[in-house]
Amino acid sequence: MSMTPDSGIEHLQLFATSLGIGLLIGLERERQQDIKAGLRTFALVAVLGCISGLLTERIASTWIIAAGLFSIAAMMTAVHLADPQDNGDPGTTSIVALMLTYTLGAAVWFGYSTLAVILAIATTLLLFFKQELHGFSKALTPTDLRSILQFGVLSLVILPILPDQNFGPYQTLNPQQIWWMVVLVSGVSLAGYAALRFFGARHGATLVGLLGGLVSSTATTMVFSRHARADVAMAPTAASVILLANLVVMVRLSLVCLVLAPTLFLSLATVLGCALLGGLVAVGWAHRGIGVATALPLPEVTNPTELKTALGFGAIYAVVLLV
Repeated sequence: MSMTPDSGIEHLQLFATSLGIGLLIGLERERQQDIKAGLRTFALVAVLGCISGLLTERIASTWIIAAGLFSIAAMMTAVHLADPQDNGDPGTTSIVALMLTYTLGAAVWFGYSTLAVILAIATTLLLFFKQELHGFSKALTPTDLRSILQFGVLSLVILPILPDQNFGPYQTLNPQQIWWMVVLVSGVSLAGYAALRFFGARHGATLVGLLGGLVSSTATTMVFSRHARADVAMAPTAASVILLANLVVMVRLSLVCLVLAPTLFLSLATVLGCALLGGLVAVGWAHRGIGVATALPLPEVTNPTELKTALGFGAIYAVVLLV
């Protein structure tokens, strides 16, 4: 490898990005009481990570980055052991945050600046919303946790390993595509349950209806129709969600027509506009029913992911494809 020296001016942007990442995360840490590493420390560690990446590339050896990461972890651990916090917090969050800042600085050097910035923002958000996340975690019931784990298995474990190719008669059955419908129905049901529980019937219905229309109005309609049938008090909320989801579909159709066939937009907009206006009136009436309810009409379900329903919907979808 050539060791010809250069000014390095062309690399200033990389170091500036690393510095910005360190300042961003350090700014949040500076707000904490009894801090062991604040704004300046995080900024310097991010720049150190970037320099470690430079030296690693120059001498073609990864031990520099590894040694730097180990040194930072050892240093912060020693600091916390020598001066433990009064609140009993071992300071592991700050140690991990500092190590992450170092590696993000190194990632910037190796060409992952955009990814590093995104991860830095996500890290800062996680650190900043500490109390809110603790409150959310404590509010979860065993049923909530079980449902989240089930959805995680459906979407993150089973879905990726299914083959994305066609099988069966006429090559119409795609296992991954069919399983997407299972994930979709479970996700809509779980999102609706969470929105209704944490935001209340009025705001939750609006949120789920809009998001459900963007994802799948069919799945949203099926899930909340079942809720309304199982619990009469759920009917106004379910009606509002279903109506909003289908109104969003009309908006989506109008936008697609505007992009793909602008000459037909006015004719289609007239038809969809009348339907949209009537639908908004119906949504207002459904919301009126939610507003006068004496209690939050949450669905009485033992499994918010609606696993049995999702599997059934996936089977029906496969039959429709085959037919």
